[in-house]
Formats: sequence, C-alpha cells, structure tokens
Amino acid sequence: QEQIRKIETDLKNISEKQEKTVKLYDKRMNSFESKVQAITDAESHLKESWHLQQTKMKEQTSKHKKQSQTFTQDFNAVLENIQELNTRVFLLEDQVLIESQMEFLENKIKLLEENSKNLTAKLETNEIMFEEFTRTTEETFENMSSIQGREFEN
Repeated sequence: QEQIRKIETDLKNISEKQEKTVKLYDKRMNSFESKVQAITDAESHLKESWHLQQTKMKEQTSKHKKQSQTFTQDFNAVLENIQELNTRVFLLEDQVLIESQMEFLENKIKLLEENSKNLTAKLETNEIMFEEFTRTTEETFENMSSIQGREFEN
C-alpha cells in the first residue's frame, strides 16, 4: 500500500509537473504565436506602406513629368517671346536709325534750300547788277558813239 501511495504521489507529482509543463508550453506557444502574429502584422504593414510609397512615387513621377513638360513649354514660350522682342528691338533700332537719317537729310534739305535761296538772291542781285552794268555800258557806248559822231562831224 505504501508503494501504491508512493506511486500515486509520484503520479500526482508527475501530473502536476506535466500540467505546469503544458501551461508553460502553452504560454510559450501563445507568446510565440503572438510574436509570429506581430511579425505577420508588421510584414503586412510594411507591404502596405511599400505599396503606398510606390503609388506615391508613381504619382510624384507623373506630376514631375507634367511639371517638366509645362516648364519646358513655358520656357519655350519665353524663348519665343525673347526672340520676338529681339526682333522688335532690331526693328526699332532700324526705325530709329532711319528716323535719324531722315532728320539728317531733312536738315540737309533745309540747308540746301537756304543755300538755294541765298544763291537765288545773289543771282537776282547779280542779274540786276549785270542789267545795270549792261544798261550803263550801253548808255556809255551810246554816249561815246554820239560824242565820236559829233567829233567826226566836226
């Protein structure tokens, strides 16, 4: 009987140890499963974040591409405007040059007109003087002829 009690006590002790071991194992398994679940959750979260980042990067790439195209178009428009402005500046410079040449020519024409008036006035004066000279000369010749004619007659 004592042996039976001893066996029963041993069995009871074994059973208690087994229960403790099972509880400890369950605890460890629960902890392990929790860790596995945490890792799985973290992996899912990382995958989701990675996909979001990829989507954002694609959107940003698309946005940057559109911005680049817009910038290129704007830049080309600015270059065209600069070329047009350069052309206008050259045309204005030509116009200013032509206007200054026209002003110079107008001044020359005025000067020539004044010179022409002066020369015309001098020519008229000279013509009057020449006519006076011619008339005086003719009168002198007539007087001389008439004096010579009288002297000849005398």
